[in-house]
Amino acid sequence: MNIRSLVILNILVGFILFSCANNLDSKKNQIIIIVDSIGNKVIPDKRLAVWNYEISDTNGVLHLKIESDQKSGIVLLEKELKAKFPELKLKTSLLSYLNKREESYGLINISAGNIRKSPKHNSELVTQELMGAPVKVLKEEDGWYLIQSPNGYIGWIDGPGISLRNEFAMNNLSLLTFGLFTKQFGLVYRTTKKEEIVSDIVLGNIIKVTENLSGFYAVELPDGRKGFIEKDGIVNLKLIFNQTKIDTNELVRLAKTFMGVSYMWGGKSSKAIDCSGFTSLLYFFSGIILQRDASQQINHGELVDPGDNFSNFKAGDLLFFGRKATNETPERVIHVGICIGNDDFIHSSGFVRISSLNSENPNFDSGYKASFLRARRIINSIGTEGIQKIEENELYKYFCK
Repeated sequence: MNIRSLVILNILVGFILFSCANNLDSKKNQIIIIVDSIGNKVIPDKRLAVWNYEISDTNGVLHLKIESDQKSGIVLLEKELKAKFPELKLKTSLLSYLNKREESYGLINISAGNIRKSPKHNSELVTQELMGAPVKVLKEEDGWYLIQSPNGYIGWIDGPGISLRNEFAMNNLSLLTFGLFTKQFGLVYRTTKKEEIVSDIVLGNIIKVTENLSGFYAVELPDGRKGFIEKDGIVNLKLIFNQTKIDTNELVRLAKTFMGVSYMWGGKSSKAIDCSGFTSLLYFFSGIILQRDASQQINHGELVDPGDNFSNFKAGDLLFFGRKATNETPERVIHVGICIGNDDFIHSSGFVRISSLNSENPNFDSGYKASFLRARRIINSIGTEGIQKIEENELYKYFCK
């Protein structure tokens, strides 16, 4: 059997068993071993029934026939397949054999992956995506990958920054347990004694949790690196993804934890961040995906009448600044901040800080008052264009199926 046939067999068997499993969870005396497209065993928490199968090879074409068997005992799928096809190595990574067109997805592999305008390190940084974020892979060029982020942004990331996946591997994500890191900074250690560092992590990183230990979680990074994270700061991913409403008090609290973080064009992490990266990351923790740039964000949400002396703004409103339109020049949006109440807004400008549009406040900034354009309210517009619930996103949905 050639490599192509082995790959097809591995994916086909795993996919069919995975598809059938949810309807067979009443069988307690049988288990299956699902092997994903890169050779990792995915063993569900429940013991599931195996369907009988027959595999034949006619002129190099694999045929798989399955039927339900209510009477079979414990069936170890791996043992059965190896008996039929001794050369089949289920534990060996098949990633290098897969056609690039099959690897049309990826997970960001480092704490803050740099996405650039063109495939070279000295190209402009257009945005960042955080560890574990799912992306589409559009093409590969000299070790760089053109990717599309969950909010539609497109750019290039170098090979070490991404771990490739195909459709079957993406569907397996919902079988696994993931945590979301909620502190500004942290470390993945090689051992629970903190003897060696595997990777740094930042707020918003999505990390696979494999075991619950005393004081630590055993974790696995997208490229398979393993280590341990202190439990403090990890929450179940689905608690964030499945939120039904925005808690503006929590949003403001989280925003203030960024105070003093440096501004960086294209930045979208707690290492360094730009103005729209800041607002989009904050709303991500409210279960919402915003558009990436201020010039995009200004077009979505409920338009807010400022009122006298900006008195109508509420915590969570996005405030936009820039150059007002004239008869000779169009409007230009260049900055965004988020209202935190009491006439104050927090934003990334030089560093994350709090400013005010009220001339009576000590942190009043006349420049921002003069350049104010308009405000948008997000809280009343969830599910409308440009303000998408995470669980409804075409990429993040793989975690939620």
